[in-house]
Amino acid sequence: MRKIAFIGVGNMANAIIGGLLRGGSVDCPHLILSEKLPEKCTPYTEQGAVLAPCPAEAARAADCVVLAVKPQSFPEVLDELAEVEGISDKLIVTIAAGITAESVKTALHGAPVVRVLPNTPMLIGMGVSVICRAPDVDPADFAFVTAMFEASGSVTVIDEAEMNRI
Repeated sequence: MRKIAFIGVGNMANAIIGGLLRGGSVDCPHLILSEKLPEKCTPYTEQGAVLAPCPAEAARAADCVVLAVKPQSFPEVLDELAEVEGISDKLIVTIAAGITAESVKTALHGAPVVRVLPNTPMLIGMGVSVICRAPDVDPADFAFVTAMFEASGSVTVIDEAEMNRI
């Protein structure tokens, strides 16, 4: 089972985590959480999730890193993650509107990036997410990310050029 770090544990991260836990595709000890307001993580840490002291520590401990912070926080988070040894070998998932997969990939030394735009009905398992696959993302990694979001609704694959229009 892959270890998944969530950088930011707001509404969308909660929706994604909830789907993963409901579907049984991950259990709490395989979750590493980084959040400025640690109390948001309590429901998961009480079940065995790990609370990391910072985004870099969360990323170091994970195979997959979900960037679930607000777009205005991306520069700071990407700068911190860029310093993590081996970050280019980790699967990165970004759910931020307006931030391209290519810009994340560049900031993180060529890491494989999957960009997803989910919506809030994921909180009740009725979400619709659009997802795009960069050519360098391994098919198994793309299937993993697709399954992650299908746990909370439906997924439609599109080209990244269509993302901002969506």
